[in-house]
Amino acid sequence: MRRRESLMEYLSGALWVLPTLAGLVSILAGWGIAQIEPAPGSALDWFTFKGSSSQARDVLTAIAGTIVTVMALVLGLSVVALQLTSTQYSPRLLRNFLRDRPNQIVLSVFMATFCFAAAGLDTVGVGPEPERFPRIAVNVAILLLFASLAAVVMIADHVSHAIQVDAIMRRVERESLGVVSKLYDNVDLVPPEPRSWAISVPARTSGYVVTAHPEILVPRATQYRV
Repeated sequence: MRRRESLMEYLSGALWVLPTLAGLVSILAGWGIAQIEPAPGSALDWFTFKGSSSQARDVLTAIAGTIVTVMALVLGLSVVALQLTSTQYSPRLLRNFLRDRPNQIVLSVFMATFCFAAAGLDTVGVGPEPERFPRIAVNVAILLLFASLAAVVMIADHVSHAIQVDAIMRRVERESLGVVSKLYDNVDLVPPEPRSWAISVPARTSGYVVTAHPEILVPRATQYRV
C-alpha cells in the first residue's frame, strides 16, 4: 500500500509523465488521422490541406521548429519566475511547480503538437506517390499550433498569478489541511473561540486587505478605545 502511495506521489509530481503520454497519444492519433481519406466533395474535403506535398512539409517543419522554441522560452521564463519567488518565499516552491497541473497541461499541449508535426514529416512527400499524403493531418497540426499559442497566453497568466503571495498561501493552506486530515482522522477544523476582549472580523473568503476606509475605521476605533 505504501509503495503504491509513493508511486502515485511520484507520478503526480513528475513533470514528464503527462507530456510523455500526450506525445504518445498524438503519434497514435496522427496515425489514425492519416488513414482518413475524404471523398472529393464530402464534408471533410473542405477541411483538407490544399497545397502540395513540399508546402505541407514546410508547414510541418515550421510548426515543429516553432514549438521547440516556444517550449524553451516558456520553460525558461517559468524557471526564472520560480527562482525569484523561491528566494523571496521558500525553496519548497519548486515542488509546487512540478506538481502544478496547468504547467503539466501546457507542456503536454506543446509536446503533442511537436510529436504530431514531427511524425507527419515521415508521411508527407515520401513513397511512390509523393503527392498522396494525409492532408487532414496537416490542418490538424495547424489547429494544434493555435492551441499551443493559446496555451502560451494561459501559462503566462497562470504564472503571473501563481507567484503572488495570496496564491502561495492558499496553496500551502490547501496542502497543509490535506496532510492534517490524512494524519488525523478526528481532527477538529473548527476555529477556536476568540478571547472575551477580542473582536472577531469574519470574512467570506481568505486573503489579505487590499483597501481600507480610515473615515470609517478611525471613529469606530475611537469609540471602542482600540
